[in-house]
Amino acid sequence: MAIHDFNKDGQADIAVANYGTKNLVTFMGSGNGTFENRGSYGVDFDFAPLAVDAGSFNKDGRSEILVYGYYVIKFVVNLS
Repeated sequence: MAIHDFNKDGQADIAVANYGTKNLVTFMGSGNGTFENRGSYGVDFDFAPLAVDAGSFNKDGRSEILVYGYYVIKFVVNLS
């Protein structure tokens, strides 16, 4: 699970790698302590993801996501 402001609204958002369904699910923070499920955005993997990390890895000021598998790392460009 990675917590980061993916849509630049000032609220913490969550990205979760789902091992069973091999996809990434995002939840956008609403500012009142709740999160809205925004779905997988069509990001499906040909491997079982184990962990995620978030940050501006390419230094463009937008959040990107890294998804880790056993022998794979996949870079996901900002989904917002």
